[in-house]
Amino acid sequence: MSGSGSDCVELACVEHAVLLRDSKDRQGHQIRVNRSEFRRFLAHIKEGAHDL
Repeated sequence: MSGSGSDCVELACVEHAVLLRDSKDRQGHQIRVNRSEFRRFLAHIKEGAHDL
């Protein structure tokens, strides 16, 4: 959840993948990434590579 409460993303772990979607648009599209890609993305966030 974001600090403002309006820009939230939901995650769901499924076999071999992570699903992401906009929490305000539950009927909208989902993004599916494999778990290793998602772990790499999180590592970049922790390193400060993304301005979030």
